Order: sequence, then C-alpha cells, then structure tokens
Amino acid sequence: MGLLRLLKWVAGAALLLLITGLVFRRPLFRHFFHYEVLRVRAPIGTRHLDQKVLDPLGRPPLKGVDHCIDDALFATADALSFTMEKAPTDAIGAWRAGRTNCIGYAALFDLLCEQRLTEAGLDHEWSV
Repeated sequence: MGLLRLLKWVAGAALLLLITGLVFRRPLFRHFFHYEVLRVRAPIGTRHLDQKVLDPLGRPPLKGVDHCIDDALFATADALSFTMEKAPTDAIGAWRAGRTNCIGYAALFDLLCEQRLTEAGLDHEWSV
C-alpha cells in the first residue's frame, strides 16, 4: 500500500512538471538561451552595379520602409532568373550573369534594399 501511494505521488509530480514545462516553455527557453550579436556585417558596395538597376527610370520617391522593400524585391526579381546550376552567389556576379540560386537572390536583394533605405534616409533606423 505504501509503495502504491509513493508511485502515485511520483507520477503526479512528474505530470505536474511536464505540464508546467509545456505551459512555460518559451520563458524557460529564453531564460537558458540568449541571443548576442557577435558582429555586424559590413555593407557591400554598390559602385559596380549598372545604374539602371540602382535607379530605374520612372521610379517614384521612396516613402517608408515598405516601399523600399517592395522596390528592392521588384528590382531583384526583374534582374535575375533562378537556376539550379552553378551560378555566382555574390550580388554583383549574380546581377551580371542574370541568373543565380537563392543565395544570389538574397545577396542582390540585400544590396538593393540597403541602397533604397539609404536613399530614403531610413538607413539609421532599418538594416537588412
């Protein structure tokens, strides 16, 4: 009888611990794991890109971060086509080749979005 009672208490405590862990998993995770910025990547220069990518004709002035992102996404999609074959992954090489993989897309978007944010004067508030 005493062993059965002890087993019930242990099972109840384990169940309580499990439920508490599930309910408070986010705060527990954040308590034990911390995010630290180790370093900030330097921006890539834009001096080698053609002016038509950096400043397409007829582009209205950028108003806000949403417009900067949309404009950079449109320019990236317009300049590149996706390939599974070997292709340049840096922004300038991808733009010159006109085709790249997902890494090249991200690199060119990063370059163009940073440039758009700088143009709009939002580079102190936002970063890619």
